[in-house]
Amino acid sequence: MPDRQSFLMKKALIFLLAVLASGLIVLLALVAIEFFEPLNTVSFLSPPKPFYMKGAVPEVQTKDIMGQKEVVDGESRVLFFRGISFPIKKGQEADLEVLKLAKDAGMNAIILMVSWKDLEPLPLKIDLDFVLRLREIVRKAGELGLRVVISTDMFLENQDILDAVSSFAIRPKRFGLSPDFLWKIRFLQDFLENEFTPDDLTLQDHLISVFVKLAETLQRERNLLGYSPFLSFDLPSSFLEKTLFQNPETCSNALLDFYERFATALRAKDWEAIMFFAVPESALNAQFGRLEDAVFLVPPSLPCLEKGDCIVPLKPFGLFISRRTQQKVPAETLLDALENIRPSVLFFDLPDDKHCSVFRFSRPYPQSVSGAMPKFSVKDNTFSLRFLESGNLYESRVFVPS
Repeated sequence: MPDRQSFLMKKALIFLLAVLASGLIVLLALVAIEFFEPLNTVSFLSPPKPFYMKGAVPEVQTKDIMGQKEVVDGESRVLFFRGISFPIKKGQEADLEVLKLAKDAGMNAIILMVSWKDLEPLPLKIDLDFVLRLREIVRKAGELGLRVVISTDMFLENQDILDAVSSFAIRPKRFGLSPDFLWKIRFLQDFLENEFTPDDLTLQDHLISVFVKLAETLQRERNLLGYSPFLSFDLPSSFLEKTLFQNPETCSNALLDFYERFATALRAKDWEAIMFFAVPESALNAQFGRLEDAVFLVPPSLPCLEKGDCIVPLKPFGLFISRRTQQKVPAETLLDALENIRPSVLFFDLPDDKHCSVFRFSRPYPQSVSGAMPKFSVKDNTFSLRFLESGNLYESRVFVPS
C-alpha cells in the first residue's frame, strides 16, 4: 500500500511539473510571438521613404552654412556656461521662481526638458498651445539673462523612457505579457531602425517634425542656444540587448544618420541653432566627426576622457559635461582632458557639489560674464566675443596666449 501511494504521489508530482513546464513554454511562446513577430502597426519590410512627405513633415532643403557662421578653430578658446535642468510637464504650472533662483545662484543656462508625448500626443497633431507656453518660458528665462537648451526627457538608458514617448510610437502589446524592459528594448530598436508608425511616417521623422515646429516658433528668441533630441544614449551592453540589437557600430552609424537629418531639418528653420548630441560611450568607430558644428555630450568614461578615443577625433564645437561625468571623473583629470581636447564652448551641468572645482577653472582662457549667445571671430591671436543685448551690439576682445 505505501508503495502504491508513493507511486501515485510521484506520478502526481510529475504531472504537476509537466503542467507547469507546459504553461511556462506557452507563456514564453506568447512573449516571443508578441515581441519578435512583426505587427501590422509597424512594418519591418517597408521600403525606404524620403524624409519629407506631403502634408506631414515640412519639406527640408539642405542649407549650406559653412562659411556663414563664424566659429573658432578650437585652439585654446573656451566659453563657459553653467546650467540646471528644468523639466516642464503639460497640465502642470511651471515653477518660474526656479528660474530666478537659478539666476541668483550664478547660473546662466537652463536645459528645458519636455516630453515627446506632451508635444505630439497624437500622430502629426502637435500641441501648439503647449509650444506657445514653452515660448513664454523661454522669454521669461531671457528676461533673467538665462540661455536655454531644449531637450526631450528621453534618457535612452532608462526604463522610464516608455513614460516619455507618445503612445503611437510604441508597439501595442499583443497579449500584454512582455515586461516593460523588453518593450523598452523594442522601442529603441524600432527607433534606430527608423521603423514606420501606423500613419506611414517613421519614428525619427515624427520626432524631427516636433523639433521643426519648435524651431519655427522659437527661432527669433535670442537667448535660445539650441536643441537636443535626448541627453544620453547608451549602446547595447547586456547579452540580451546585443542579441536583439545589431552590433554597436551599426547602432552608432544609425544614430549618426539620425543626428545629421535632425540637424539639417532644424538648421533649415534656424541656422544659428546649436545641436547638442549624446555620443555613446562605446561609439568608437562611427564617423561622428561629420557633425562639426555640434556640441557633444561627454559620456562619463575616464579612459574616453583621458585618451580621447571618442572625443578628440571629433574636433567638436563644444562639449557638455553632465552631472554624472563630473561625479565619476576627478575634477583635475577632467580639466586636464578638456585642455587637451580644446573645444570652443563648454557647458557644465550643475553638480550636487556646488563648490566643485570644475567651476573654478584657472587656465588663462576667456570667460563670458554675460552668458550671451557667442559669435566668434579670431584674428591675430585675439578672441572676439560679439553678442546682442537689449538690442545693442557689444564686442569684447580678449588676448589669448599661444
